[in-house]
Amino acid sequence: MRSVLVVSQDSRFLDCVVNALRGEGMRAVSFKGAAMETTERGFRPRAIVLDPAVLLEPGGDELVRFLSGSPALAAVPVFSISSAAKRVELAELLCTLRRLEEGGKRAYG
Repeated sequence: MRSVLVVSQDSRFLDCVVNALRGEGMRAVSFKGAAMETTERGFRPRAIVLDPAVLLEPGGDELVRFLSGSPALAAVPVFSISSAAKRVELAELLCTLRRLEEGGKRAYG
């Protein structure tokens, strides 16, 4: 998998998800709520993992509009997993991302 962008304001959540993704051989990039800056610099993730708590914070609605309105990101799958998630939910996320990557390899050769 090229890259996964992880968006959260919770440092422990970021560390947990980023380490889990990297442990699976994925390139994980985390920015505390800075998805817009990242994509404006040319970073194009294969998937986005979003802590839904970010949406409740000031600017959360702006983030949603940006992600859905950006031609570069509109087709990027967004996975929502809470910082209160249990290990089984993180394991399901990793499994889904692996399937996404396997499907991409078949589709793109």
